[in-house]
Amino acid sequence: MNRISLSDIHLCRGSADHFKFDAELSRFLQSSLRHLGPTEIILNGDILDLIAVEDEGEMDEIIKEISVAHAAVFDAFRAAARRSHLVFVPGNHDHQIGDKNIAAVLEKLVPGIHIAANGVYQAEDRMAGNKVFYHFEHGDAHDPWSSLISPQMGRAAKTNIIAKDLIHEF
Repeated sequence: MNRISLSDIHLCRGSADHFKFDAELSRFLQSSLRHLGPTEIILNGDILDLIAVEDEGEMDEIIKEISVAHAAVFDAFRAAARRSHLVFVPGNHDHQIGDKNIAAVLEKLVPGIHIAANGVYQAEDRMAGNKVFYHFEHGDAHDPWSSLISPQMGRAAKTNIIAKDLIHEF
């Protein structure tokens, strides 16, 4: 199986939105699905940019607004979810995705998307008779500074342990 992994595109809305490559990304995904055959697409963290959102009550509406602002990208995500396997691995800027209500909003916007709610996705393949394992998680899970800034941002308990050890070292 072919795999494509995308990370850190930080789709946002309004003046904070700096992603200007919707047409190119959409074209790339659609072309890949058309020419590569069975393809798994892993959205490996920070696909959305929700880190500055303070009112969690508005999160559903904000995600919908992002999907409208980046309609071509979300159309490509929907096509990928229909034709192949689309996996979303939350990153530190997607930290609110862990909330089941927000995951449900994303699942409604992109039916068929698989959300790796624990922040980890693993896959297995066979190549030349050998098993090949893939492990996807966004890098912030291993970044001790993420935990120092905000405990919600460091998903893995090991990150908090590393951060505490670093603090004690100083």
